[in-house]
Amino acid sequence: MNKVLFGYYIGQDIQFDIIHKHLINTGGKVKPGKRSRIPLRDTKLRLLMFLLANGDKGVITTHRLLVNVWDKYGLRSSAPRLWQVMQDLKLTLSLMGIEDDFISRVDNKGYQVKTEIVTALYCEKRLQIQQTYVPPVEVMMKPLQHSA
Repeated sequence: MNKVLFGYYIGQDIQFDIIHKHLINTGGKVKPGKRSRIPLRDTKLRLLMFLLANGDKGVITTHRLLVNVWDKYGLRSSAPRLWQVMQDLKLTLSLMGIEDDFISRVDNKGYQVKTEIVTALYCEKRLQIQQTYVPPVEVMMKPLQHSA
């Protein structure tokens, strides 16, 4: 069976659902002024995905973010645009109850993510064998590997 990235857990209660493009509070308790579900637009989704997928490698350079979030998708990239989308992403994460220092700017090099609170979620993709019935997807949790 093939493992497919389904999303991430940030902390204990926030699920980043890549397929449905949402951040979801799965804890059931939403603090006053916070939200239980927030949809993400494509650029913000790609930015968060890239940060989480590469955060365990240390500082993610501004150049790598611009290339992988904008340029590869035929969009015009710039440092001011990255700053704007990053501020919007940090506000969105804050509305979900994630601490402001979860993503931090490192000098003029790039950004760093607190990967110790991030868990990747995988599902097993079963091949469909001449039937229209699709068996349920089993979700597995796998902690990210942290760099020392």
